[in-house]
Amino acid sequence: MFLGRSAESLFFSVPFDAGGDDDESAFRRALAVAYTSATPNSVVIGIDRKRGLLIYHQLRKSRIAEMTRRLGAGK
Repeated sequence: MFLGRSAESLFFSVPFDAGGDDDESAFRRALAVAYTSATPNSVVIGIDRKRGLLIYHQLRKSRIAEMTRRLGAGK
């Protein structure tokens, strides 16, 4: 902050189709959390179903993983 450099790690939120209370939506949310957190760069903090957001932390800024997009992120 004081040195004029960007942060080493960042918190992000992206739009996420959280679905409903059905089993299929719950399974898709669980897959999105597990898959995204399994990558070496990202950890999912949570899913805000009310606002439709996936909240995550990245060690280095990068694009959302393609599989995470396919599971509903960034729509």
